[in-house]
Amino acid sequence: MANVPVTGRQLGPHGSVNFARGPSITDRGSVFTAHVAWPMRSVAAAHAALAVMKQDSSCSTADHAMTAYRVSVPPRGAVEKAYDDDGEAHGGQRLLGALTKMKAVNVAVCVSRVYGGQNIGKARFEHMCAAPPTRRRDPSCRR
Repeated sequence: MANVPVTGRQLGPHGSVNFARGPSITDRGSVFTAHVAWPMRSVAAAHAALAVMKQDSSCSTADHAMTAYRVSVPPRGAVEKAYDDDGEAHGGQRLLGALTKMKAVNVAVCVSRVYGGQNIGKARFEHMCAAPPTRRRDPSCRR
């Protein structure tokens, strides 16, 4: 992934987390923008990070803000996971599927969609799953 700015932020008791926002993807008037946060040290941290991402201007003004996370939970390292479609049928589910396929852990993602007035069918899933700046090279996001 080329030159996606990364910022660190304290999430109170959840410690320091990195945030990145990917470039927007536009298709037939709809605009998709992805955000990712890592490393998530707990499910509570993932929820806190998603709340921060949803406050970003691209998410707060969007028609939908689909989310997903995968967090390795001690002591066994079982992966806790969840998603929210936010009214975009199967959107969050597809994000979680993309994270699972990449074996990404300790990561939370939010993809916003500003509806452009035209249904774009299954192409929206390609945009949702292509949009996240997933930090594939960061070892804290891989199992």
